[in-house]
Amino acid sequence: EAYVTIANFKSSPFYFRAGQQYLPFGAYQRYPISETLTQELSETRAVAGELGFNQANGLTGALSLLDGLAKTGRSGSGLDNFIAALSYENRNHPVGVNLGVEYINNMADVGSIGYNIRNKTYVTRVGGVATHLDLFTGPFDFDMRYVTALRRFSTTDFSYQARPGHMHGAKPSAAAFETGYAFQTYGHESRFDLSYQVSRESRNVNGSLTAMVLPRNRMSLGYGIQILKNTIVAAEVRRDHDYSRTHGGTNKYDNAGTIRLTVLV
Repeated sequence: EAYVTIANFKSSPFYFRAGQQYLPFGAYQRYPISETLTQELSETRAVAGELGFNQANGLTGALSLLDGLAKTGRSGSGLDNFIAALSYENRNHPVGVNLGVEYINNMADVGSIGYNIRNKTYVTRVGGVATHLDLFTGPFDFDMRYVTALRRFSTTDFSYQARPGHMHGAKPSAAAFETGYAFQTYGHESRFDLSYQVSRESRNVNGSLTAMVLPRNRMSLGYGIQILKNTIVAAEVRRDHDYSRTHGGTNKYDNAGTIRLTVLV
């Protein structure tokens, strides 16, 4: 990332940011142990200009213009894609809430999709919508994420095996549900997370060797503890279930465990 932000929130809720940045499409952790399926279909980083506002009442919004992929047959792209986002947060009640919705005019610029598009130009523009709802009460929280394309991609851009020997343009989507519990472990801040995720028409992009391959379903369990002031140890186990053979998968399960040490500086 390399960007500049112009703002003075003491006198105005508005700001302007320009440069290489992560854009407000989808809600996710920036550096999770494993990216969620909704993050895979929404995380967008690009050279962009963003105009937004942060109201004291918890309402925030942003409009971003970004330098996206060019349409096939055109020599350049320019700032020809945009993202609009609106969210609201209020933690001053027994049950706090954070909810929001975002729209992207062309999902070809989502990182995991654009990376796999042949020739780095798109054939068909496909808009997308992402939404999230977070609830907080005491040490508990519940998060819901959803992202979907609004129409089918060209088979050249993003294909999906509807049945053996038949590929059609994909209309990818994903949902993630997570619950967390924060507590103390021998006086150290700790947290458990349990997640269930699903995807649709998202297994592959063009079947290339570097293609995005997402599971049909995922379950994960995580635990983290802050052992020192700036040091966190976290562990995660996850179980993925691949798409069926009918849809180009193996129908097999994949299990993985990860331990990560994080030092904040």
